[in-house]
Amino acid sequence: GYIYYIDITGQHGLIAAEKHLNLLKWGIDNPSKATGATGTIDGAANTKKIIQVYGNVPNYSSPYAAKACKDYRGGGFTDWYLPALNELSLLYQNRSYVPGFTTNYGYWTSTEESFILNFPNPNYSRAHYVDALYGGGDYVWPSYEGCLVMPIRKF
Repeated sequence: GYIYYIDITGQHGLIAAEKHLNLLKWGIDNPSKATGATGTIDGAANTKKIIQVYGNVPNYSSPYAAKACKDYRGGGFTDWYLPALNELSLLYQNRSYVPGFTTNYGYWTSTEESFILNFPNPNYSRAHYVDALYGGGDYVWPSYEGCLVMPIRKF
C-alpha cells in the first residue's frame, strides 16, 4: 500500500491499498439496515459495527463495502478496513501519494448518516461518501447504491 498520512509523532499513520475496489454497495439491501457506525474518525470501529449488523451475507453476489475491506489481503496484511469520513478526506487531500486513487468517481466512507430518515421506514440507512470527481466534498447517498471502495489500514 501507500502511506498517505503520518501523525505528529512520525511513528504512526494511515496506508491506502494499492488500488481501489470496484463499485460496491455500502449496505446489503434496499432499504439497508441502520448500523450505528456514525463515527467520523475511526473507520476500523465503524467497519466492525457494520459487519456485526450485516454479517457474512453468504447469498449476496458481491460483498458490501465494509466486508470487502475486511477481506482484503493487500501486502499480506489482514487489518484493512473501510475508512471513516475524516480518514477518507485526508486520503483525498493526499491523493497524489496514492497512484490507485482515481478522481473519476465517489468513494464510500464507513460513516453512516446519523440522521436516519423515517421514510420509507425508520431503518432506512444512508452513508457518507467523498466525491473525488467534484472536489472531494462530503455527500450522503443511499447505502444500497454503489461507490468505489478504498481499503486502508493503520501503522
